[in-house]
Amino acid sequence: MPKQDEEEARELFDRREVGLLPKIDILGSSFFVDWRLRELREVNAPWNIINLRYLECTETGEAYLCIYDREERQGYNTYDDVIIADPENLVLLEIPHEVILDPYAVAREHDYEPVEFIRYNPITSDLKASIHSIAFHNLSAQNSTVRAEKPHEIESASEKNEMNIGRGRRR
Repeated sequence: MPKQDEEEARELFDRREVGLLPKIDILGSSFFVDWRLRELREVNAPWNIINLRYLECTETGEAYLCIYDREERQGYNTYDDVIIADPENLVLLEIPHEVILDPYAVAREHDYEPVEFIRYNPITSDLKASIHSIAFHNLSAQNSTVRAEKPHEIESASEKNEMNIGRGRRR
């Protein structure tokens, strides 16, 4: 990432300080980063939300992992969602951790002085999720029952319920 000049850094800080949320690009769609609510909201479809609370982290803890349907622009957590989608449309998103997503909100949440915190963790204007094939990452063993099915392959509610047996929320 190129070093920000002082003027750009000040402008990004001022915009964030007055409440403008940062944005992240996910496959060409822009999402607001709302760290306080732990969600990403699509700018042009605010009802489309990726909830960060239940996403698995990478082994290093530097990013969140999300299964994402490119066609429907829908995110799924990797723990307990039954995914009703064409498997060919699914990718694995790697979303930067909160200090990169919104350092201003993280500083306020932890009672740090935002100016000082952002000096070492600058606000970024070009946030982008990394895109990988589903096979890229070895999701936790807990995920072995997460299945992607084409929508027309599930014929009844009872079949759908059978696919969701034994799924629990992360504590």
